Amino acid sequence: YTEATLIETTGLAQGLRFQLERIMELGLRIDEIVGFEKQCQNLVRDHESIDVAMVQDHLGTILFHNDPSRHDQIISVPTITASTDPHTPVVHIMQDHASDMPFYRIAIPVFGNHDEVIVWVTVGFPVARITDKTREGLIYSLAFLGLSLCLAVGFQVLALSKWVTAPLGKLLA
Repeated sequence: YTEATLIETTGLAQGLRFQLERIMELGLRIDEIVGFEKQCQNLVRDHESIDVAMVQDHLGTILFHNDPSRHDQIISVPTITASTDPHTPVVHIMQDHASDMPFYRIAIPVFGNHDEVIVWVTVGFPVARITDKTREGLIYSLAFLGLSLCLAVGFQVLALSKWVTAPLGKLLA
């Protein structure tokens, strides 16, 4: 489940990056773009698996966020700046300062004209979501196992009484 959710989240982050790159292809610099937080808000609204969508500069300053009150905050993410290959998405777990919960974050670079990283599109969801889904799957599995075991024992008792106990009772009578 974790891997599937991370793959889905990476795809959504790629889509947000693609939207940002298309806007920048119009000749706008990142500091000239207005209203991109709406795209971040739409991503979070349309995908219940996502809780955070933002765009950060290379220093970690939030330029756009699904929660506009988070603009201009700095989130230090060492794995982003220390990434060995800037062309690959970075997956990391970090503590969210607003909710004080650990989050999975997928950060995808957006490049400028000279192949330098100008911003990172970051999309994330709480680690608790994976834990909850895993626990839910375990409960369903155990319930199915218990039901299957009860049915198997019931069928076994019926089979034994019909084909073993009943004929033995007739022989003894």
